[in-house]
Amino acid sequence: MAEIICTSHGMQSISFTSMDISKIVTKKKKLDDLVVVKLVLHLPFEKKGTFWIDSDFLTTVVGIPFENTLKTYEVTDEERAFDIYTELHAVCSKCLKEVIARRLG
Repeated sequence: MAEIICTSHGMQSISFTSMDISKIVTKKKKLDDLVVVKLVLHLPFEKKGTFWIDSDFLTTVVGIPFENTLKTYEVTDEERAFDIYTELHAVCSKCLKEVIARRLG
């Protein structure tokens, strides 16, 4: 498992998220105008990963239209899931949890 040295939390595990959320997490800002959803990717070797992404990433990178009623989206094709995974950005897992908690809390 990879780790990151966070200026707020020290050595932490890495979480992956969309670029827009990553920028907000890095700048310690709020997710004011972003619509946040969960994305489940079926990655190779029978592993699933769950990631927080914004609705723009969902439509432009993942290629799934955003529906206001859904909060979790899933990509089951492993090759497509891996391609999407490579577009995600690494952030401090604690910082991401704090930003998401403020948004959803």
